[in-house]
Amino acid sequence: MDNEKILNIFKKFIDNYLNIHGLILIPVKVEQSFKRYDRINIYFDLENPNNSSYLSTVVQDHIYDETEQFEPFINKKIDVFFTPNVKLGLNLNGDTLSKVEKIFDSVKVIEFTIGPPLTGYLDDITDKKYKLFVKSIGVETSYYDDESFYIYNKVKVLRATLDGKTHNSNDVIKEYVDNFLLNKETYYETETYYIEVDRVLNSKLINATNESVAGYYDTKFIR
Repeated sequence: MDNEKILNIFKKFIDNYLNIHGLILIPVKVEQSFKRYDRINIYFDLENPNNSSYLSTVVQDHIYDETEQFEPFINKKIDVFFTPNVKLGLNLNGDTLSKVEKIFDSVKVIEFTIGPPLTGYLDDITDKKYKLFVKSIGVETSYYDDESFYIYNKVKVLRATLDGKTHNSNDVIKEYVDNFLLNKETYYETETYYIEVDRVLNSKLINATNESVAGYYDTKFIR
């Protein structure tokens, strides 16, 4: 069976397109897999009439649920791909983006404490208490993979303090990123400052609370 015929049969099988929670997925191309003779690739275009937020890997999983039902009719396994027109990764739009921005705007101060070095000397035996006073200037959603995605709160540092006294902002940022965070779990900032984002992204097109997809929300300092 040639690729064009498979495409036409599949379109009839799904009634020309898939409606996945408001996203319209249109199959546009079938090609033989380069890896195995018993597999084919189906490419989909995506239309988003409701301007919904989505994670492309989650949408892809929903498409696989449909293509698996079609596989017995052609006796081949199907791999799902998007056309170059589709924006991949995490796409935040409309109300969802506004809610994430509001959470990020609410973070005004980043506080952390670094204990004394274990040098054996007594000239530096107290904890150092730092504060970064920040202002959110934007949201960035650049990195993702099959199991996780990252959202960055892009911030400008307005001022910084060490033990209540004004301190060089760049030095405090360096202490936070290179010293403090280095010894924390990957999800430290997610749970400390941005845990509410999970609730905003708990949709069937993102599934931030699904165990198979992990969302990480971190601070990105713009200097």
